[in-house]
Amino acid sequence: MVLIGFNYWGGKAVAQHKKIDKAAYNIQSQTKFEKFITGEVQTNDSSRKPSTNQIFSGADVDHEPEFPGGISRFYSFIANGLHIKEDFSGRIIASFVVEKKGNLANCQIEKGGPPSINQEVLKLISTSPQWKPVIRKGKKVRVQYYVPIIIN
Repeated sequence: MVLIGFNYWGGKAVAQHKKIDKAAYNIQSQTKFEKFITGEVQTNDSSRKPSTNQIFSGADVDHEPEFPGGISRFYSFIANGLHIKEDFSGRIIASFVVEKKGNLANCQIEKGGPPSINQEVLKLISTSPQWKPVIRKGKKVRVQYYVPIIIN
């Protein structure tokens, strides 16, 4: 079973699925993802003029990117599309950039499982429909997005 429990956006963890055991999210080591969430990775200085290719974090934009139909539809997209044939239980954290036109780029695994499952997650995310892009100060910008996926 694939459960997507928390959407990390702008340094805030928002519960998205009632059946998730929050204790499953205890992390022993500091990954790039965790450093981003805890604020140990510096976000972009909002006083600087952004370059056209600058990637923003959730804290630096007016609203989060949106999957067609909302985040619960994205969770359904992942849960319905991910077919795991191996015996694996754990958490995989994927990240990607939502581009100015809404397409996804730079899909990668921040914390993963077996290589075959990581590849399946990346393959599925790369087939995602276009998202509603992010607006910052009236202009579309690129933004980094993290998705934890729990596999039981």
